[in-house]
Amino acid sequence: MAVSQEPIRITQFVDRIMDVINDPDRKKLKTTTITDWLIEKGFMSKQTDADGKSKRLPTAMGEQIGLTVKLREGQYGTYQVVCYSEDAQRFLLDHLQEMLQAEK
Repeated sequence: MAVSQEPIRITQFVDRIMDVINDPDRKKLKTTTITDWLIEKGFMSKQTDADGKSKRLPTAMGEQIGLTVKLREGQYGTYQVVCYSEDAQRFLLDHLQEMLQAEK
């Protein structure tokens, strides 16, 4: 799978993986499989914002592997998205098997 040179969101990353697999019988990889593993390993943390919404944000370790937070404007105002750099995408690919086994 070719990683994106531009930072992308986790949903885009998962879509790229699923496009490469191209097997209709294959169970779809869930974004939470990846983000839960990142939380377990200390690369992300689960936080609650002022509105009581749960967010997954990079820790200092996560920033070291290439996770960043960007602000976006949406229909309901400004919101945060976690973006995965080219290095972060490579890191995830290197550990994908471990993530999938942890999910079982």
